[in-house]
Amino acid sequence: MPWYCIVLGADIGGWKKPWFIKRRGVCGAPDAVFFDPLRFRYIAGEFKSRAFNGRITIREKYQLTLYTGLIQRFWLPQAQGVIAYGCGQGEIVNVF
Repeated sequence: MPWYCIVLGADIGGWKKPWFIKRRGVCGAPDAVFFDPLRFRYIAGEFKSRAFNGRITIREKYQLTLYTGLIQRFWLPQAQGVIAYGCGQGEIVNVF
C-alpha cells in the first residue's frame, strides 16, 4: 500500500477495529480497508496465511467481489481488491 493511503479499519496486525461493509442485508468485513485520496478510491484488502501457488481460489475471488461490489454500489465507483499472502506475494484483483 502506498504511504499516503488512510487506514479506515483493519482486524489484522495491531489494529482492532474492523470496518464492516453492509447494505440491504449483505454484510462483509475485509481484513483491511484503505482510502486512497490521490486516486479517490477505496481499497479492500484480504490477508491469507497460505503461500501463493499461482492461483487465486474461488472463495478469495468471491470475498473481494463482495467487498468491492458493495463499495462500488453504495460509496464510490472506484474500488480495488488486494490479496496479500503469508509468503509475501500480493495480488491485485480486478473483479469488474
